[in-house]
Amino acid sequence: MTEDRDNRTDLFYFTPLPSWVCDMKTFRILDVNQAAQQLYGYGNEEYVNLTVQDLTAEDGDLKTYSTICKTDYNGGILNFGIFTH
Repeated sequence: MTEDRDNRTDLFYFTPLPSWVCDMKTFRILDVNQAAQQLYGYGNEEYVNLTVQDLTAEDGDLKTYSTICKTDYNGGILNFGIFTH
């Protein structure tokens, strides 16, 4: 079981696709992988002081919120598609 968890953790941190984990209620960023840090130029400490709203373009805010608010979240991974940011 620990090995499976380690593999999932490695997959998140070392995937070439920028990814972050956020709190579904506050939109606060909880964790971010190396690809996101390299692409956007924020370090991990900077990311955890941001919210999803901080990373979306103003015209993307409505799409972001409407997509997240319509989601029936019961755990697991969610992919919201491509957003302008």
